[in-house]
Amino acid sequence: MYIDMAYTVSAIKKRKHEDFFHARHLGGYFKNVWGVQPLSDVARGNESSKINFRRLSPRQLIIEGVAETMPWPRVLIPLNFLVSQFQLIRLLIRLIRKHDISVVHATDPYYGGVVGLCLKIFCGKPLVISVWGNYDDLYSENGLLAMPRLFRWRFLEKICERIIFFSANLVVGGNWDIVRFVLNNGARKHETVMLPTSIHMHKCHFTDPCRRVGWEKVFSKFDIPLNQSYLLCIGRVILEKHADDALKAMKVAIDQDPSIIGIFAGEGSMRKELEDLVASWGLKDKIKFIGNVDQETISKLVPKCIVLSPLTGMALIEAGLGGASIVAYDRDWQSDFIVNDVNGFIVKYRDYKAMGKKALQLVQNHELRSKFSLEILETALAYSDLDKIFKNQQDAYEKMFAKFDTRAER
Repeated sequence: MYIDMAYTVSAIKKRKHEDFFHARHLGGYFKNVWGVQPLSDVARGNESSKINFRRLSPRQLIIEGVAETMPWPRVLIPLNFLVSQFQLIRLLIRLIRKHDISVVHATDPYYGGVVGLCLKIFCGKPLVISVWGNYDDLYSENGLLAMPRLFRWRFLEKICERIIFFSANLVVGGNWDIVRFVLNNGARKHETVMLPTSIHMHKCHFTDPCRRVGWEKVFSKFDIPLNQSYLLCIGRVILEKHADDALKAMKVAIDQDPSIIGIFAGEGSMRKELEDLVASWGLKDKIKFIGNVDQETISKLVPKCIVLSPLTGMALIEAGLGGASIVAYDRDWQSDFIVNDVNGFIVKYRDYKAMGKKALQLVQNHELRSKFSLEILETALAYSDLDKIFKNQQDAYEKMFAKFDTRAER
């Protein structure tokens, strides 16, 4: 049973990224998967007031819970929330027992982890926690909580982290920076592994960059002129991803070379603010915001662009698989993936001027750009060996099950 607070079926289908959910089978290791989104109405993918069952595939059923099930006044929202979640957890307990579901896997150490721990306690099943971000860094740099609507103070999140990490039978970090974060917050070393997020990527990103056809139609669709130099930023247009730094870096490069076009692929709370800033610079025809686009579209854009990555997760691997030359901040896991001056450029964190200058260097030096393209493609292919990743995760599960069974016998 897979508890995921981030994505609903509607959101995944809108992006044509069903592969994100199909990866939960671990290459066939699990015959059937029950996906759970405890608060699908909060995630803006479900307007229903009742628990929904949605069939994603013959082997995967998605259960979408809601924060409010009763038609009560707004003053009773906290009570309504407790009732709705009690109903959901009671349903999940029945399903686990009826179908003898073997493991509970939550994709965050906060609310998903709390639900998972409840299911572990009541059903006697092992608990796996996967983590895709360093939440200590997020808070120290921006003062942002991981789940501010559920945990109003960071000290509550810290307590939750330690309880969940210590209680988990296996903790999976999406990169080595995250592994360091979980180990510093209560995870046990021998029950923690690093497994790249590559298993969640759409299959289109594994197509040879030279064989990705139809990119001209994509550029025309978004009114992006052909035969220019392109700087691309992929990700949520939000403060914690430093989208404003990517924008300023684009301006640094464009000011020196007006043939450069900047492209933002993603959506977020800062979009209007950044669009207004672009307008004030008089660069509306030079920097394009194309919003959320599907994975096929991203895969066709990437090989034609230089990618700017202030702070990127899975999209950085996708950029590498597309053979894009990359300029990234020395932040989080990015310097583990990119070796400066070998397969891309790493610049000082928050130094957007350096990012813009390095991007301009790549625009002007085609030989260096081609070198980085070949090197990062090789790095990304090795990093994204799905057979190896699935095998490593299956091995981690086998070890976990063996330990759990031994403890149960005691």
